[in-house]
Amino acid sequence: MSKSKLFSLLLTATLVLPLTYTQVSSVKATNFSGKESKYYKLCSSSTLSSGDKKTCKEFNSYLKDQSSNLKDQIADAKKAIEDTQKSVDDIVKSLDSINTQIADNTNKINYVSTAITNTQNEIDIKKEELKARLYSVQSQLNTNMYADYLLGASSFGEFFSRAATLGDLTSYENDLVNEIHAKEEELKAEQATLNSAKEALAVQKQAATKQQAELVAKVTGQKAALDATQQQLNQNTDSIEVIAKNMADIEKADKLAEVKGVTQAVEDHPAQQQQPAAQQPASKPAQSNTTSNSNSNKNTNTNNQSSSNNAAAPAPTPAPSQPATSGNQSKGMAIANTALSKQGSNYVWGASGPNTFDCSGLVWWAHKQNGVNFGRCSTKVLVGMGQSVARGNLQAGDIILFSSNGKASGVHHVGIYVGGGRMVHAPRTGETVKVVNITSGYYNNQYYTARRLY
Repeated sequence: MSKSKLFSLLLTATLVLPLTYTQVSSVKATNFSGKESKYYKLCSSSTLSSGDKKTCKEFNSYLKDQSSNLKDQIADAKKAIEDTQKSVDDIVKSLDSINTQIADNTNKINYVSTAITNTQNEIDIKKEELKARLYSVQSQLNTNMYADYLLGASSFGEFFSRAATLGDLTSYENDLVNEIHAKEEELKAEQATLNSAKEALAVQKQAATKQQAELVAKVTGQKAALDATQQQLNQNTDSIEVIAKNMADIEKADKLAEVKGVTQAVEDHPAQQQQPAAQQPASKPAQSNTTSNSNSNKNTNTNNQSSSNNAAAPAPTPAPSQPATSGNQSKGMAIANTALSKQGSNYVWGASGPNTFDCSGLVWWAHKQNGVNFGRCSTKVLVGMGQSVARGNLQAGDIILFSSNGKASGVHHVGIYVGGGRMVHAPRTGETVKVVNITSGYYNNQYYTARRLY
């Protein structure tokens, strides 16, 4: 390959890989969105698989990030509420001012109304005086022509118009007519001013009241949103604490289950078995098994040659493709001891040895080193392989499968029984191959079934 082509490939990889990683990361970051209840329920369980534990740690980190965002939203919401409330307070002050003006205007209205009433009374009095004066004039002239003409007007306007045509009225009568006319104009002006003031204040009050209602509704909505956000934050905080405690309890249970210093598998006796099932027919002489035990302990790193130790077992040797009978204890001891020799090796998902393992990888590797090669497979496949073994009849080398729901569909982990109620396994990322107690706590609760593959 030419240097130019090689450079082009490297450049392409440099550009594409970060993009691919970013896309995968962004998808992963949104996996929990809208599914919080589902993952909270999962992560509140005391029975979590290795994969579930990793998921729950990621979910807790997601909740913490979400809580940080919620706190920012709450701070912004509180600021918005303060601003809106200030606007409401300003409107309330404006309404107070308008109401004060309305009160002042009402007083003026009452004053003008009283003045109007007084003016009307004065007009009535002046009208009577004019009427009396006109009758006096007509009596002097011995005619009622003026009175009938003037007082026959249907309105004040017509009255004044007719009065203006009477050229022979005295100056007193003219002054009286003008005074009445001026009072009427003053009354009309006062009424117009009053009505204008009332209308203006009514418009102002209506606008202010509407704005106040809108702002109050806005504050109510903002407070409801704030309460919802605060409630979500509180729920997140509680969830984070519950999940963190649950994870800590599980980790503590794992630590308590861990057994140090186990370097050799041991043969179980009936008294050592946890929850013994109905005893099967005795077909495993203790002496022969013990002898094969000691032989197999010396061969933890052997492969097919370890099967030669099986000669001491009285049970018939099965065909290579079939699971061994209960008499083939030496093979099981060899498998268990081979797995024990890898204590301290790091867990790496998908690894099958010889220096790193995942749970099923350790099981396959230990069997393969002792001549049992069933092919690398997952726990979901292992649960259906080999011969079923009752919990009370476990012997070193049997594999133990664990389920999160008590069904084959929930099988998530596997280890190798080493006797004494213990197993060796590769737990999870960040852990190493170790021995744990399966008679109580997490592994006891998750215990699903055991299989014999040799």
